[in-house]
Amino acid sequence: IEVALTEMAAERAAPENVEEIWNALRDMEAAIQDDEQFARADLAFHLAVARAGQNIVLEQLYHLSRRMLSRVIVDWVGRPGVKEESLRLQRFIAQTIDQGDSDRARQAALDHMTYIACLLDEH
Repeated sequence: IEVALTEMAAERAAPENVEEIWNALRDMEAAIQDDEQFARADLAFHLAVARAGQNIVLEQLYHLSRRMLSRVIVDWVGRPGVKEESLRLQRFIAQTIDQGDSDRARQAALDHMTYIACLLDEH
């Protein structure tokens, strides 16, 4: 779902969607020392990307699944290096959406999901 929404966001995002994505990323950067706040900002980032995809059904499905993982996400971001790597990957996602490059956005989302899969395997 996230890969499809990221690709759609690169194709469909309105300027206010892109601004919301960058704002959430800045909130993540500001919360680098606070796991709970970082996780909330991370959720806001992903939901902003989902909204930018302009597909209400996928957005709602993503919102539901992401909420179910929220506690696990707080645990993940407490691990060494996870916040920094998440920021790196999500900054690239934001850039590709901002540039309207759906192919690179898709790849950026796949890279992020690969990273998440590794964290899941370790969890």
